[in-house]
Amino acid sequence: ISTAPAGAVFFPIMYEAGEKRGSEPFPFMIALMISVSSSFATPIGSPTHMLVYGPGGYRFSDFLKIGLLMNLIILAANILIVNLVYPLTPLP
Repeated sequence: ISTAPAGAVFFPIMYEAGEKRGSEPFPFMIALMISVSSSFATPIGSPTHMLVYGPGGYRFSDFLKIGLLMNLIILAANILIVNLVYPLTPLP
């Protein structure tokens, strides 16, 4: 599925997880938005990937090789930056 439906499916889950944890759900939403827009490991992750997939002569494994590394970098940055900018605070 593309990014918008993935965000729509996981939004209530992440919101509930934040509330059940007893903290503000906003950092969970920010992390979710960054995560769903970071699909680099497949050519179907983004319309721009599909635009270059055929004409560029790329194979699925080409996206997988570079995309997994990029996904790991974005994951680490997501965890670090979201926790620095939007720290987990308890609900009032």
